[in-house]
Amino acid sequence: MLSFTLLGLCCAALPHLSFQHVVLPDPQTVTNPSTDATPRNCYHAKLLGHEVSGVYVIDPRDGLGSFTVYCDMETDGGGWTVFQRRRDGSVDFDRNWNEYKQGFGNVWGEFWLGLDKIHRLSVGVKLRVDLMSFDDEKAYALYEDFSVGDEASMYVLYFGSYNGTAGDSLRSHNLKSMKFTTKDSDNDKHGGNCAGSSRGGWWYNVCLNANLNGLYVYNGKGWQHVVWLAFKSSYCLQKTEMKVRNG
Repeated sequence: MLSFTLLGLCCAALPHLSFQHVVLPDPQTVTNPSTDATPRNCYHAKLLGHEVSGVYVIDPRDGLGSFTVYCDMETDGGGWTVFQRRRDGSVDFDRNWNEYKQGFGNVWGEFWLGLDKIHRLSVGVKLRVDLMSFDDEKAYALYEDFSVGDEASMYVLYFGSYNGTAGDSLRSHNLKSMKFTTKDSDNDKHGGNCAGSSRGGWWYNVCLNANLNGLYVYNGKGWQHVVWLAFKSSYCLQKTEMKVRNG
């Protein structure tokens, strides 16, 4: 595990754009309108017969209402609710607590769904992390019993067993039930603020073996980048997705 205060970038990051909250798509691009039969999640939508990947309205039936998500209906049988995506550096992930709480970006492109929504979706579900390097090499990590607590717990992270091809870079972030840290809310085990030095919100420990919300740098190398150390060491990844499924 790495412990540091501030590491320099190996090359310049792509320009940061200003996105405040998740950008909802035009209603005509939503696969299903919100009704009493709105699926609870993307897995439920799959069971209801929806087979096409895209933007769906879901309602977890927790009394907090429906919201829009991107459903991956193809990977490993489909039914995955995507809550994080990086693919081109068009969205700035160096955000504050409130932005990570509410979400930002665009569900058709790069985005973070929002910790409140991730909490609502993640009670004992499977987590799948899909990764691709700038050499187009792909890998994945699959975790059982994934959950994220509510804001009162600082969105504490839990998960169970791992399997996959990417290596288990998330384990050290779960050893002490890590809380979420942003540059303005330090909840890690490091003497400094890992989010401030790693340039993105995450479940940092002291500080990281994974940093999928870090700086997006074309084929760059550095701990502040979008990295999964067990897969491509400290080389920035080209594409990442984090998604959950109930079945």
